[in-house]
Amino acid sequence: MGACPELVARSNKVYQPRNPRATKLYQLVNNNCDTFLRVYPEQFENKYGYLRPEIGHALENYLTCGILSHGFARVKCQNCNHEFLLAFSCKGRYFCPSCHQRRVQEFGLFLTEQILEKVPHRQIVFSLPKITRKAFLYNRELLPKLAHCGWETILEVFQAALDSEDLTPGMVVDIQTYGGLLNWHPHLHCLCTDGCFDAAGQFHALPAISAETMNKIFAAKVLKMLIQEDALSEEMAKKILSWKHSGFNTHANRRIEADDTDAIKALAEYIVRSPFNQSKITISDDGSKTIYHGKINPSLGKNFQVFDSLEFLAALTSHIPLRNKKMVVYYGWYSQAARGKRRRDGKLTSPFPLCHQGENDNRTIHYRWSQLIKNVYADPLICPACGGKMKIIAFIKDHGIINKILDHLGIQDKLPQHAHAPPTKIHIKDISYEPFFDDLPITEQIELFKSMNQ
Repeated sequence: MGACPELVARSNKVYQPRNPRATKLYQLVNNNCDTFLRVYPEQFENKYGYLRPEIGHALENYLTCGILSHGFARVKCQNCNHEFLLAFSCKGRYFCPSCHQRRVQEFGLFLTEQILEKVPHRQIVFSLPKITRKAFLYNRELLPKLAHCGWETILEVFQAALDSEDLTPGMVVDIQTYGGLLNWHPHLHCLCTDGCFDAAGQFHALPAISAETMNKIFAAKVLKMLIQEDALSEEMAKKILSWKHSGFNTHANRRIEADDTDAIKALAEYIVRSPFNQSKITISDDGSKTIYHGKINPSLGKNFQVFDSLEFLAALTSHIPLRNKKMVVYYGWYSQAARGKRRRDGKLTSPFPLCHQGENDNRTIHYRWSQLIKNVYADPLICPACGGKMKIIAFIKDHGIINKILDHLGIQDKLPQHAHAPPTKIHIKDISYEPFFDDLPITEQIELFKSMNQ
C-alpha cells in the first residue's frame, strides 16, 4: 500500500546525506593533517600541551566520517524500493561537528526526559583567573577535580541557605575548556535544582543566595585543590586572593521555571555545544591563514582571531577531551548512586521514550538516529519518492563489497550533489565589529574582506 500523496506534497524538507568534503573544516584537516602531526611537538607543544593520542585519532577518524568508501548502511523504502546509502560516522566528540551535534541532541533529550525533576532549575557558571588556567591544560586530570570544587561549593551554599545538612540539591555540570575565540578557558556550566530534596523526596525551594559569597567559597576550594596538586604555590594563591579582582567569577542569575521544558532543553544543548561553529571559519585563498569569528572578546577588543592554519588545528584539537574521560558529571540528587537507589526503592518514575530496550534490559541505550536527525533537519526514514517508510536493511563494511557497490552505482568515492553541511539548532549572534587583519599583508587583507562581504 503506497503512502498518501498529500504526505509527499507536504514534505518540503527531504533528508540529504551530508557532504563533509565540501566543508571548510574537512579541507583544512585533509590538507594539513600530516604536516600538523609532524610539526606539533616542536611548534605547538609549549602553548597547547603535548601531542595526545586522542588528537591523531580524532583527525584520522574525522577524515573517514560520512565518506562512502569507508563503509555505509543501505536504507530502502518498503513501498517503492527506493534506496540510498548512508555513510558511517566517526562518533567523535568535541571535534566532528556532525557527530558532536548528535551528542548535543541526545543529551538534551536524555536530561529533560530521564534525569531532571519537574522543579525550578538555575544555571550557575564558575570561571577562573587566567593565571590558573594553564594548569588544567598541562594536567587535564585536574578538570574533574575542578568540577568537584563546583559541586562542594553549591552543596555548602544551598544547605546553609536552607539551614539543613540533610538536604541535597541535584546538579549536572559540564566542564568546558573553550572560550568564544577557541582560547583555552576552563570553566563550569552547572544546571542545578533551585532548591534541595529531603530523604522523602520533598522539594524545598531555595531563598535568595549571594553569588559573591558563592564565588569566594569556590575560589578558596579551587586554590586549595591546586596547591594540593602542586599546580600552584601557596604564595601565588595568597597573592590572587589579595587582588581586588581575583579573576574568579560566579554567575547565578538565570532561573528556569519547572514547566519551561523548552528552555531547559535549550540550555542543556547549549552547555554541551561544540567548541566551534563551521560557519564562523574563513580560510585565505592560499590556505595558510584561518580566521575564526566569535563573540566579541573584551580583552582583545574584537570578535575574531587570525590563525596560521596549522595553529588553528592546534587550537581546535586542544579542546578534545582525554579518552574515556567524562566532561559531564552528575551530582547529588541526580548522581548515578542516588538515582540507582531511588530505582531500587521504586521511587524513580522517569519515562524512557525514544529508546531501544530489550525485554530484560532496563538500561537506557542511545536515542534513535532517525529521531535525532528529524529534530534538526528532516526525517531520514521518510521516502523522498513516495513518502513511505524506509528501513536500514544492511551494513556494508567489507572494502571489496563497498568498492563493487560504488562502482556499480557509478559514484565510486563521490558524494551526493545536493548534500548539505551538518545542521545545527544553536545560534549565537555576534556583536557587530569591523575586523582589522593587522597581522596579514595588505593584499591578503583586501581579499579576505572581499570574501567575507560576498
